Amino acid sequence: MTGILEQIISALLWIGVGVLVVSGLAAFLFYLIVVFSQPTKEERRRRNESFVWSDKGMKKLISKNYEDALYCFNMALELDSTNGSAWYGLAKIHESRGEYDKALEYFDKATQYNDWRNYWEEKGDLLAKMGRYREALSAYDRAIYLGTEYDEERLEEKKRRIMRNM
Repeated sequence: MTGILEQIISALLWIGVGVLVVSGLAAFLFYLIVVFSQPTKEERRRRNESFVWSDKGMKKLISKNYEDALYCFNMALELDSTNGSAWYGLAKIHESRGEYDKALEYFDKATQYNDWRNYWEEKGDLLAKMGRYREALSAYDRAIYLGTEYDEERLEEKKRRIMRNM
């Protein structure tokens, strides 16, 4: 009986050692992921500079200086292609020019990198203009999910208007 008990204890010890090794390896891998997923100093500098260009572009966009805004947003994206604000700015420029397909492409990028309520709402507005009502409703649903109670009332009204047109 003692031999069987010793074998069971030995097996349990080996299992415990195996668990420790596996959990230690998992912790080490997690550490590597965290360390190597941190942006470098150069990446942080480029990202910050990208946001400066994007901010300049927004100011140009608001003043309807579309050519300068276009330049600023392109500079921002050259520095950081994940700058959702720059993609949004490009979407608004192309929408103002009536280039809806291009604007939609840029709204897709903007919402990919910045999951923000106003981006989804304006993407929904564009889709509605394009007669793509089901997609517009989905965009409004996402905006409702990300927004406030006030946003929800306004967006539900937009959805009702679309459903009357369907």
